Amino acid sequence: VYRGGAETLVAVDARRIAAAATAGESPDDAARVEQLGIFDASHLIFQQKRFEDRTDNSAVLAFDGPRSGLAGWLAEPAPMGSLGYVSPDAKLVASAILVDPAKIADQLIALSTDADGSSGLADLEAELGMSLRDDFAAALGGEVTVALDGPVVPEPAWKVVAEVYDPDKLVWAMQRVLEAFNAERAEAGRPALEWVEERASDRTYYGFDGEVPVRFTFGEGEMV
Repeated sequence: VYRGGAETLVAVDARRIAAAATAGESPDDAARVEQLGIFDASHLIFQQKRFEDRTDNSAVLAFDGPRSGLAGWLAEPAPMGSLGYVSPDAKLVASAILVDPAKIADQLIALSTDADGSSGLADLEAELGMSLRDDFAAALGGEVTVALDGPVVPEPAWKVVAEVYDPDKLVWAMQRVLEAFNAERAEAGRPALEWVEERASDRTYYGFDGEVPVRFTFGEGEMV
């Protein structure tokens, strides 16, 4: 690897470290950690190479069997249409294809459920008056891209692109979240964030105004 140009190489026995980190945990805590799927990982290899004026960092997390839990959230490689919304001059881009978001929500609910059946996510759903699985996650597809695409200062120009199956349901869910968020801001004596809908160039832009204004719209199965 070093003869191939690597400047830095790190190799980690992931399973051994995971086992050592959870040694002495209670059975309930150990079972919850096992649900994360980290025990399925065999090793992690990170390397850094230098190509003229560019540094290339790469990492491989290997498994010796089927991935499960958090480790199983990544889907198989596929075309990523969301990258078409990112300019070639973007400073930072991270993109992934996930399995069914509704299944991910099911796993998160299971992880947050204690032995007595209580769940922090269930309490949150009751507060929001919506189902995080059926009203939010089910409206999403598996593709997501996050990019710093534009100015970095004085305010970073972040862009998020996500695959969406049901835009109307997603807009409704986001309005419910904003209402709950504004209720907490009111209790703290802070002004509410204002929901905004604007029409321009045959497209509807949604969002809210506050300390950091946010706008998003839908097109070709993506939320931008």
